[in-house]
Amino acid sequence: MPEEGELWYIVSMKWLDKWKQFMGLKERAGEVEMTPVDNSDLLEENPKHLTTQTEKVLREGLEIGLDYEILPPKAWNYFKEKFGVLGDCEIKRKSIAINDLETQVEVNLKPIQLGFCLKEHKIEEGTTRVMFVSHKASVRDISTKIRRIMRERLGKEISQQHIRLWKLNTTYNLEDLKKTVKTSNVAFPGSLLYESSSLEEAEVADSDILVAELKSDFSPWTFTQKSSKRCENCYKKEMANSIKCDCGKNEYCSTKCMGQDSKYHSCGKSVLSYSNNNRSPYLTREAAPTFYERTPSSRMGLCGLQNLGNTCYMNSGLQCLSNTYELTEHFLSGAFKEEINTDNALGTGGQLVSSYAQLINEMWYGTSEFLSPWRFKRTLGTFARQFSGYQQHDSQEAISFLLDFIHEDLNRVKKKPYIEELKTEGMTEQQMASVFWEAHIARNQSIIVDLMYGQYRSELTCPNCQGVSLAFDPFMMLTLPIPTKQQTSIEVTFVPADLLNSPVKLKLLVNRNYTAEDIKAQISEMFEVSNNKLELASVVNYSFEPLKATENNYNLYAYEVPELGLNETVVILEQAKESAYFSISQKSGVAQPRLLRVSESETLQELYFAVFSSVMAIVCPEDLNKAQEKFRENFPSIFGNSNDQLFTLNFVNPNRRKGYSSYYYKPTSPCVFCEKSSCTNCSVPYTEELLGSYVEKCKELNKNFKLEIVWAKETQKALLSKLSKVEEHESVKRIDKLLAEQKGAKVTLYDCLEYFSSPEQLDEKNTTFCPKCKDHVRGTKKMDIYKLPKVLIIHLKRFKQSGYYSSRNNKVVDFPIEGLEMDRFTLAGGGVYDLYGVTNHYGSMSFGHYTAYVW
Repeated sequence: MPEEGELWYIVSMKWLDKWKQFMGLKERAGEVEMTPVDNSDLLEENPKHLTTQTEKVLREGLEIGLDYEILPPKAWNYFKEKFGVLGDCEIKRKSIAINDLETQVEVNLKPIQLGFCLKEHKIEEGTTRVMFVSHKASVRDISTKIRRIMRERLGKEISQQHIRLWKLNTTYNLEDLKKTVKTSNVAFPGSLLYESSSLEEAEVADSDILVAELKSDFSPWTFTQKSSKRCENCYKKEMANSIKCDCGKNEYCSTKCMGQDSKYHSCGKSVLSYSNNNRSPYLTREAAPTFYERTPSSRMGLCGLQNLGNTCYMNSGLQCLSNTYELTEHFLSGAFKEEINTDNALGTGGQLVSSYAQLINEMWYGTSEFLSPWRFKRTLGTFARQFSGYQQHDSQEAISFLLDFIHEDLNRVKKKPYIEELKTEGMTEQQMASVFWEAHIARNQSIIVDLMYGQYRSELTCPNCQGVSLAFDPFMMLTLPIPTKQQTSIEVTFVPADLLNSPVKLKLLVNRNYTAEDIKAQISEMFEVSNNKLELASVVNYSFEPLKATENNYNLYAYEVPELGLNETVVILEQAKESAYFSISQKSGVAQPRLLRVSESETLQELYFAVFSSVMAIVCPEDLNKAQEKFRENFPSIFGNSNDQLFTLNFVNPNRRKGYSSYYYKPTSPCVFCEKSSCTNCSVPYTEELLGSYVEKCKELNKNFKLEIVWAKETQKALLSKLSKVEEHESVKRIDKLLAEQKGAKVTLYDCLEYFSSPEQLDEKNTTFCPKCKDHVRGTKKMDIYKLPKVLIIHLKRFKQSGYYSSRNNKVVDFPIEGLEMDRFTLAGGGVYDLYGVTNHYGSMSFGHYTAYVW
């Protein structure tokens, strides 16, 4: 985790991939020429953007690992010194504190919509400009930046005393403001921002419009601060004579209200408070929640929520919960107040439920068309730290946390009993389910349990003794997987033993739990090659590595092993080229390895000729009858005519790390041929020494015997292109077409429910302990819905995380608006459900937007 304030750099993956190919860290189609670092594909140029000369704004929708990567200064400086930087595209970013425990590199800055009121009491023509600042910036930072931009662009100096910032009410725009500005002393339709406030304290959302007011030395300000006419304590709007606190931020209808609010607001000084459950202290400036009464003007839930900056995940979930009428009625009626459990260590001392209740009250009984849920956002972030910043999150996760906190805050069980391990031997399933449920409600009783909790039936079967264990656990959300096709496609390159035939790229359809034998069987049928003559390998950076696990199917190759005679062996022939920029130890791979059959009784001189002949078979098979003559022409150094030769031949040190790169090329232990610790690969001498002694050294280590052809720098691209030529099998287009057709097919919610209840054998990473066998086994797991709740929340599991990689399933799921029949999916009585709310995500895993549909 980076330290707060550390400097980092953004680099384009497009350029970084080119560098990886150049260094041999990634496979490439041909020669790669390095250019200066180019980040232009990441940058957005917009004349409305107000930026300083050193600032860079990134395009929307960029994803880390796909479009860009984050580098520390040491790595960036290496690239900058080695290759230079194209134009003015150096992108700097700093790490910021997300909360007390987390920091993160702030890749995407906060947009500030900005308008200007000039010295002549005029609003600047046109729409708003956009400025980008850190989410941790203060109001003073923005005004300072405006002054710097005006100095750089216009050559004008403006003192800090001659600029101030206002936040425009959301019901106004710049055109509305322009109509009201004719002279000085105009009441501003919004609030004045205090320079010492952070943007969060000033409650500046991404969509808010800030107005920068400028004035000269002796001219008056254009705007005056308009009284909010709203008491900070009781929210009373009609105040004949308002009373301001000492710092001037808050207004009250009476000294009584100001006194009541003093424990929450101390004139800008944060009041340190502690929740009743011994959590960490948190800061609050919130007034005591006040509730509206229903009037003819009440919005009755038809109220939008402002995006405060990547808070769409929260807003969409709140809209769906707001329209859960049974739950909302519980809050609007005030019934929740009698249930607040301030002593529950798992709750928030009633603070989150009170904040939620106030928000629901204002959405239903208030009169505003939309609200800015700052108070609720701060309260949620206090108790669920991951939501305290302005990063993107999963709506389902936010809803789950919120409902858990509401449940614990309203838990009617004041003292939770200890539940011993449940003994269910000899019971029927109905009795077992009842025992599990009673154990649950002994500790958990709330409006959330009443409305939203159902019960699973989970069955686990041991594959050895066929023993079955059952559990009936509660659930609040029904998480459904989206059915995936049972078969998947993999790409394999088949390399024939006959060097006259080019490698062939093909695609195979295999089951998801496929094995190496499944791959061999299909290739054997395609090319009429015996299974036992096929060897699977992973060719990484043009280096041959035997396949260890079929799940690592990146750059998968299937080699046809040549028929061997007496005293013959297979040589793995790798190919590289000297770099024009680096020393020979930093050469890069140029073509896929081939297998060559040789005799161990051959001399090294004969080995040179055999390798050359194999190259001729690939590049110019028509000249094979002239191989001896061509050999002398291309290796004059061997015959004493000059120092030039077509390629050098090396023994590959079996202790060398895989790949052609200065990072991976170094040996892990001394060379088995020359015994030098610094040796990467040994040059093959042109002598009459027998090959067998070298082969034997690799056999003793149980390693493959490899040779390396290193082509000269001057080698023609046409020759290298022939060496790396790969043909395409008809299966590639055929299977791509088939998968495209399958991808367009819809699935229904009923398909998801059936898939959820289908048996699944656990993998090696998720074995369970069988008490009868006394061993960890790959049991078969089956999930069923035993009992349904009154309000059913269904979560479609679209996101998948695998190591460092994440993906999103974009399969369309068809679901009924009315009449979801659940009888056949429930063991203890079903039900029919009507849809009333959807929180919907569109976009990718790291970039997108949530919207809500409710009715």
